[in-house]
Amino acid sequence: LRIYQSDNGIDGWKYNTTILDKADGVRPGDDGIGHHPGIVIQGNGDREQCLVYYFTERGRRSLIQLAELKLAADGKPYCDRNAYPTTRP
Repeated sequence: LRIYQSDNGIDGWKYNTTILDKADGVRPGDDGIGHHPGIVIQGNGDREQCLVYYFTERGRRSLIQLAELKLAADGKPYCDRNAYPTTRP
């Protein structure tokens, strides 16, 4: 997922960064490139967070995944796919 930015949101779009482009997730099924993302913002004030839902593929199966979108110190967005690992029961 390539992320672009614009000063006015209409034109002058410039490339900023790419997220979900590496198959580096450790959760079950999250070891593929992220596809078809959707973004949800929840909470408010200091408790606001931006979540990215995306799909990975394993064979003929599509799996939905979730990661938090954050801003790095340089202002570029990033997702740490392994911030909230799960374990199998």
